[in-house]
Amino acid sequence: MAARSSLRRPGACDSLLLAATSRPSTSGYGSHGGFGKKPALLVIDVSYGFTGDKPEPILDSIKQWRNSCGAESWTAIAAIKELADLFRAKRLPVIYSTGFIREDNWDEGGWAWKNYRAAESAPVKSKRSA
Repeated sequence: MAARSSLRRPGACDSLLLAATSRPSTSGYGSHGGFGKKPALLVIDVSYGFTGDKPEPILDSIKQWRNSCGAESWTAIAAIKELADLFRAKRLPVIYSTGFIREDNWDEGGWAWKNYRAAESAPVKSKRSA
């Protein structure tokens, strides 16, 4: 019988989460720098390519959107929307990143050869907000 992964033990993920969240402060990081004089909200990589076009289990979502994070990303989208609404109410800027890949794919870097599905085109969606 194959050895059972330690991640499948009850509580193993809790231990990893605790280690990951306590490590920055133990290393001396984690102090607050404040918001500065001109705060802005930067929303990065929140696109169908990373979220899919609807909340669904990740293994279903990646069939169409190979880099999707599945339903969890839609939970994050709701939180991002709430935060963006607060920023807008205070008349603070909300900035969204956009992606552009050159026609010759030069800026794809190593991603193209690291993923056998890289040649797939993501479905083209009509313009609508997520």
